[in-house]
Amino acid sequence: MVRDAVVLAGGRASRLGGADKPSLVVGGQSLLHRALRASAGSRRTVVVGPEHHALPDGVLRSREEPAFGGPVAALHAGLRALADVPPPASPGPPGPAGPAPWVLLLAADLPKAEEAVADLLSVAAEAGASMDGVCLQDPEGRWQWLAGLYRRASLQSELDRLGRVEGASLRRLLTPLRLRAVTSTAGRDVDTEEDLRAARSAPGLADSAPALRQRRIEARDEH
Repeated sequence: MVRDAVVLAGGRASRLGGADKPSLVVGGQSLLHRALRASAGSRRTVVVGPEHHALPDGVLRSREEPAFGGPVAALHAGLRALADVPPPASPGPPGPAGPAPWVLLLAADLPKAEEAVADLLSVAAEAGASMDGVCLQDPEGRWQWLAGLYRRASLQSELDRLGRVEGASLRRLLTPLRLRAVTSTAGRDVDTEEDLRAARSAPGLADSAPALRQRRIEARDEH
């Protein structure tokens, strides 16, 4: 499935005391690194957030206007950045010009980002032409909007209809879309200290002893 990726790495993280969530480490990897690994199959990837995050070569950078303008403003900025840059050259016959028809939307605070994308792709291939995308739902039935794969044209249509993007509700933007739900726990993000502790102790994500020692050293150096 030909797709671009928009990774949202902004936000104030007020429930985490203003911590830089994308830089938080779980299982020896930052949450931003986990999101970028999950988006590796995308034709192009843009990270929307502060400039201090180091990014791999080839990953685009953008920032919502104004800063901390919310996820809809960040999505809008990411789509604009993707539209302004041609896709990278690839071996073989040239592919279609212009942006990819699908957009992977990910938050940079998902400890199980790769699992989330795998769950989405396993269902997206079956989505018919009448569907606007697939999105994770937790077992309680709550949509995880920032773990979804959406048709670009559908996103752009809703953004145009919405008009003002600053402070807009992502739920309001995406609810009109015809989405197929993918029930999964992989869309659970890190919003609180409790979430972070749970992620760092979860099977398959638990920090190794060296990672724990490094975190203790970093915490000591901060004080």
